[in-house]
Amino acid sequence: MKKTITLLAMGAVTFSLNAQNIVTTDVTNRVAIIEEFTGTSCPACPGGHTTMEGILSASPTTVFGIGYSPTNSSLTGPYNGGMDLTNSFSNAFYTNPYYGNGDGRSMPSAHINRTKYSGSRKSSTGQWATRCADINMLTSPVNVGLSSAYNSGTDMVDVTVEMYFTSTVSESAYVTVILTEDDIVTNQSGASSNPYTHKHVMRANLQSGQWGDALTGTTNQGDLVTMNFSFDNSSTNYVIDNCHVVAFVSTGMDDDSEILTGYGVAANGGSGSVASVDNLTLQSTDVKLFPNPTDNEMNIVLGENTNGSNLSITTITGEMVYTQDVNTYAGDVLTLSKSELGLAAGTYFVTVAGDNGAITKKLILK
Repeated sequence: MKKTITLLAMGAVTFSLNAQNIVTTDVTNRVAIIEEFTGTSCPACPGGHTTMEGILSASPTTVFGIGYSPTNSSLTGPYNGGMDLTNSFSNAFYTNPYYGNGDGRSMPSAHINRTKYSGSRKSSTGQWATRCADINMLTSPVNVGLSSAYNSGTDMVDVTVEMYFTSTVSESAYVTVILTEDDIVTNQSGASSNPYTHKHVMRANLQSGQWGDALTGTTNQGDLVTMNFSFDNSSTNYVIDNCHVVAFVSTGMDDDSEILTGYGVAANGGSGSVASVDNLTLQSTDVKLFPNPTDNEMNIVLGENTNGSNLSITTITGEMVYTQDVNTYAGDVLTLSKSELGLAAGTYFVTVAGDNGAITKKLILK
């Protein structure tokens, strides 16, 4: 793999963006990155896969996922003669104290933007959706846009990452680029049937540094940094049409590392950037639930910005139990009942997602 770096430093008066053609220069909210710890010999891990798939389906442009199978775990080796999906790159993240500040290691678990909660990065499956939603509510100081092209003749994947700073980042900043692959069929412990289809499996890191490659030069408001990466698939033979590239910007190294934001695209011809805040008009106040908790009947009040979105209700494991398209006027109320939907008591997530953004609210059924 190889890398080239270009930095365009631009003053407040004279800057131009002649080289920028992917990333937005508008202010955006942060994108959530789920770094899942999983293994083919982990009997509980199919539940984590389902949870992540549900979150990514509900928030396809604001949450991206990577499935790590570190080699420093007894749960990640091949199961029942299946494929080896492990990678040593993720060992550093699955080692205490970085993993969870001394918390017992377990799978499935995840880091959500490597953010510490009460001193620990470790998140259980029931925490992933709400923590992603919390990340998505924060304004980002940097936007990430990327494009990926595949040349079947050379079997090379070439990736361009553009990072535009909408405000100054005083800490050292780093970029990480991960190649993932979907639809890998192999055996999985705990699966209802085998072989089992795996998604978001980490295949390669395109940057050279464990904690990302440093952005050279300044990261002041108005700066655009463009970095190019490449991956040679000729010796690995991954199915590139099933692959994605996830890139993210982090600050700090080792225990200080935290992800600011990122983005993901298809490895073969994908290109895109997170939408600006101006285009994400959906606000938390556009989705209201009452009563909450409820014994049976629930009322979902939908604001005018929800029109054209999709509403879904999922369990804490990511299983979708209800979905419908939203065509509303301000103040419209959707009334549902636990008994009509055949739902058991427990915790659920109500998500409204569309071009205007995504909002997730926790719903408790007694």
